[in-house]
Amino acid sequence: MKRKTRVGTLSGVALGLTLTGVALAPTASAWDGNTHVNRCGILRNQNCGHGGVADNNRRVFAYDQRSDDAGFRTNYRMINGVVDYIKDPDGNGGGSGQVWTPSPVSAYQVCSEQSGGPAFWFCSDWISVL
Repeated sequence: MKRKTRVGTLSGVALGLTLTGVALAPTASAWDGNTHVNRCGILRNQNCGHGGVADNNRRVFAYDQRSDDAGFRTNYRMINGVVDYIKDPDGNGGGSGQVWTPSPVSAYQVCSEQSGGPAFWFCSDWISVL
């Protein structure tokens, strides 16, 4: 009879420790995002690049994936109301653009900077991450 009580007690303690560990674990970056723009190339159906938000909405990045003289940018809005952008201008393997923000990001938009100015850029819709 004592053996059953001891097993029950140990099971209860193990369950309690597991639940405590889950409750105290850091939150995952469930709202982080990564978005592509597929409007490049001759037929306008190839990937231009991608950008988004990572690390609990504090790091914004932009990756230009084509050497076509068009840059790639990620526009972002922080929860404090400030709107800014980061860009990767080259697309030739020279790295990427990324920035750590002073305030969490609430939404972002990615754009391929085509020649002719902003009126000719291919941009995603604004994507909410909070």
